[in-house]
Amino acid sequence: MLLSAERKHREVLDLISDDESSRAAHHRAALGESGMFAAREQTMRLRRQMRAAGLLLSREELRAQLGVTYRRVQRLIAEYSISSVELDGEDVYPSIFCDEKLNLTRLYRIASILAPAYPEARLDFLTAPCGALGGRVPLELLAEDGDYRELRRFAKDWASEYSRTSVSFYAGAYDEAVPGSIPLFVSIAEVDPRGQIWKRALAALTCPGHRKPQLAPQAPPVFFAIIERQTFGRSGSELEAVVQCQLSEAAARVHIERVGARTPETLTLELRSTSTTVSDVGKDVLTALTA
Repeated sequence: MLLSAERKHREVLDLISDDESSRAAHHRAALGESGMFAAREQTMRLRRQMRAAGLLLSREELRAQLGVTYRRVQRLIAEYSISSVELDGEDVYPSIFCDEKLNLTRLYRIASILAPAYPEARLDFLTAPCGALGGRVPLELLAEDGDYRELRRFAKDWASEYSRTSVSFYAGAYDEAVPGSIPLFVSIAEVDPRGQIWKRALAALTCPGHRKPQLAPQAPPVFFAIIERQTFGRSGSELEAVVQCQLSEAAARVHIERVGARTPETLTLELRSTSTTVSDVGKDVLTALTA
């Protein structure tokens, strides 16, 4: 089984998390431990005030305000149409999600788009003026069709920054690789994590993003690709699949193991690309898997 061994790809993690870890380190250094504690306490005080003012609601209060069943509220939350923030160990819900003055159907759609981000960031996105939207508040852009379309486009771009999919290529067979092996090529892109895995991996190879090296090398006779997902604010990466390729003339025999799948998958396909870099072979394989 290709997925039987646990691996840590340090170079991939470094590429993915350089920006986030650097910002977090500077933030921690600037605040210090006592400063971070004080900042959290200030946040909690503000939320308690919002709770007292009816701006943050319990789940039952939210359900009553909406006039729907408990099951309906559960479904809205599960679909990320409604998001919560934490207050004293409990989830509370911004009252905007039951504000009858807003187009709630559109609000719920925008909220679900924002799901890759952490809850505080989602709430800030919805309620704070945004320079990219002309200084307007997203909640004010739900009524008019043109404004709503603009908001949807921007929300998708904004949310994609919170999750990255990486494809890392290594020479040889996966079960023979030495832990800590240096990848031949790594390609990373910001992609909505709810997208289908093969489409996300293909986007990682075709969309603008991180590349190391900038030009993909020629594919060796046998190589494998590791597909991983990394979420902003969480350490490490989540392994999603291993794809191993054995090349023979203009064809590739592919063995695929995906996390959560009961059985591996194998296929043989003709390579469409005239070039045989690892990236081009990867694109052909992933295109076939998304068909």
